[in-house]
Amino acid sequence: MTASAEAQWQLVNGMVHMRVAVPEKEPVTVQGPTVCGCLMGVRDKLPRVVFMAQGARRDAWWGTPEHPCAVDEVLIYPAFGQPPLPTRQPALGFLPEKDLGFLATSSAEQMMYRAEWEDDIPPSVPRWSVRYAHRRNPV
Repeated sequence: MTASAEAQWQLVNGMVHMRVAVPEKEPVTVQGPTVCGCLMGVRDKLPRVVFMAQGARRDAWWGTPEHPCAVDEVLIYPAFGQPPLPTRQPALGFLPEKDLGFLATSSAEQMMYRAEWEDDIPPSVPRWSVRYAHRRNPV
């Protein structure tokens, strides 16, 4: 079954405020520094809802000082330790059908991928490429 979600956001005093309405659920509101960050918060509050948006990719996140982007954009980081693709994507833009396999199952998975990309994982913490390799082709 496919359902539509309606996401609305606005910038208030430097913070993004987002409201997401999903059929048969109470609307969810979150705030964060970027649209992608807010989408991660919404996914934490609605863990069983799949968001078909660029900001829900495991290899997408907001800008860094070295690779800036607007609050409503994301950059795609296709390979561990490598820079992002040069084209910025709208965080709430729809994924092409060929890219649906890049959707993260949760915001936790997305952050796990980012930690591995940054090579910032303590030895006792599992790596994305180990934990999720059985379901997805690691990059």
